[in-house]
Amino acid sequence: MAHIDVVALPGDGIGPEVTEAVTRVLAGVASAYGHERTVRPHDVGWAAYERHGTPLPDDTLQACVRGPAVFLGAVGDPQADGLPPEKRPEAALLRLRRELGCFANLRPAKIDEPLVEMSALRPEVATGTDLVIVRELTGGIYYGTPRGAEAGSERTVNTLVYTEFEVERIARIAFETARRRRGRLTSIDKANVLEVSQLWRAVVERVASDYPDVAVDHMFVDRAAMELVTAPTQFDVVLTAFNYSLLWQEALHAVLPEARRQNMGIVVGSPLQQGALSRIYRDEVEHGARWLSPPRRAQYRALYAFVDELGIGLPELALRFVLSNPDISCTLTGARSVAEVEMNVAAAERGPLPDDILARIAEIAAMVPFRPFDEPFVMPFGRGYRGPGYAGEGAPARVIADLRARLARAERR
Repeated sequence: MAHIDVVALPGDGIGPEVTEAVTRVLAGVASAYGHERTVRPHDVGWAAYERHGTPLPDDTLQACVRGPAVFLGAVGDPQADGLPPEKRPEAALLRLRRELGCFANLRPAKIDEPLVEMSALRPEVATGTDLVIVRELTGGIYYGTPRGAEAGSERTVNTLVYTEFEVERIARIAFETARRRRGRLTSIDKANVLEVSQLWRAVVERVASDYPDVAVDHMFVDRAAMELVTAPTQFDVVLTAFNYSLLWQEALHAVLPEARRQNMGIVVGSPLQQGALSRIYRDEVEHGARWLSPPRRAQYRALYAFVDELGIGLPELALRFVLSNPDISCTLTGARSVAEVEMNVAAAERGPLPDDILARIAEIAAMVPFRPFDEPFVMPFGRGYRGPGYAGEGAPARVIADLRARLARAERR
């Protein structure tokens, strides 16, 4: 008979519900196997702040330090957004990680076949996804010093710091995990521009010599973000520093909500004065652009009709749509003239879009919820584009025709 002793920190949001469910599971396990069970609840996060004026009361911290196991539900509440950093619910999470030495976070991402259709990814992309992300939690930019606003200055600083010891210990966790799985490890960094990432890569390479049975490769974080949503099955175990992982790991689910919970800024990088949002391409939508899929063509027609109805320019509509999302920190407009800058300033001053307009935009967006497989990744209006697209014309067709011609010549020989 064993004694199951757990410190339970329900926290905020869905946390209490999840914690209650886990408590029932533990009760079932204890009953089935004849174990004793003790669950000690304590306040944390916004719930703790409301009751005690701090997100991590001393008795909660001491209980966690003494307890053999800790279960944390969730922390965070929009009501805390105006508090100083040390009073916000997330401060409790960071301190708990540091005090308890929780330097490794293992996040499995496996899509079971019956759930493939529920994924935001196309079924042919999502099927077979089975990976584990190993995140470093107690080093890097969240803990580096100096940090904060400089007195008497408009300058604010965060510091990205890692020691060889911190990188090696998380690397060994990742290698051991890969050894127990399919024997592949992908280390994510930004070694082309960050000296800290160069140290990270060098240490991972050194540790790799102790694991000859594990295949190792390195990938820059921006490429990894794309690869995760276009070819996730290539990954087995992914090793990454804390400051990269959230944005691209949570791309499997939803970037913005998680980024907001972690107090991370989001930059919308699609310029509004360039590309498909720079103006209305009515003639191409109606009579050209053979690369457009039929549902996308119908979507553009609906969008243009709505813009005509509103009497608002498309770049202004796009900019104010971005401003309507409180999770967006910054957007790049791509202005190419003083006039366009002034136009953007005037649009921003008019503020977010009304709810009824946002609802109509949501209806138009829902007409094509995901990019059709046979459509270009960008909307190349006004470019005389003849690359891959719905019509099957351009480069892929030429490649296929060339291969067929070569095969025919080979057969004649």
